[in-house]
Amino acid sequence: MGKLVVAHAERRAQRTLQQLAGATLSPVEVVAADDALIAAVDPDTIAIVDLALAQAHPGLHERPARAWIAVPGEGAEPAEPHTVERLLATGWCHVIAHPMPILAEELLVTVQKLRRREVFGLEKYVAWGAETRSYTLGDADERDDAVSLVTQDVLGVGLPDRIASSK
Repeated sequence: MGKLVVAHAERRAQRTLQQLAGATLSPVEVVAADDALIAAVDPDTIAIVDLALAQAHPGLHERPARAWIAVPGEGAEPAEPHTVERLLATGWCHVIAHPMPILAEELLVTVQKLRRREVFGLEKYVAWGAETRSYTLGDADERDDAVSLVTQDVLGVGLPDRIASSK
């Protein structure tokens, strides 16, 4: 299944990303510098790279690897929209933009999708055994009603309002 390589200059962020990535049950290697990152990555590696490194080396994502993931969000603040747009414009396909603790959920789902080569499916976002429903809309004007129903369902199972308000 390959390994995960975490590249970040800050020790605390390295540990946090290593713990998050370790939850995927893949081997995780941590590096601090770009030379060490390049040496650690092979075609079956998923590399998780901090914003500074991703911006300093915009072509890095073109090197052989299963995937390159840029992590521009820091702490409790999400990445600035223009930062995410710039990374996408330079060819980064996988950009984690949410702040902690949502970063953990987004990063884990992204890594699992890439590891298993299964990008579609609701099961990556919900716990095992979760009940799912579908709503068929006959008209775009029905969207608000459907979103309200989904919001009620999310709140009804005890998830926080920040999850329920994500449209």
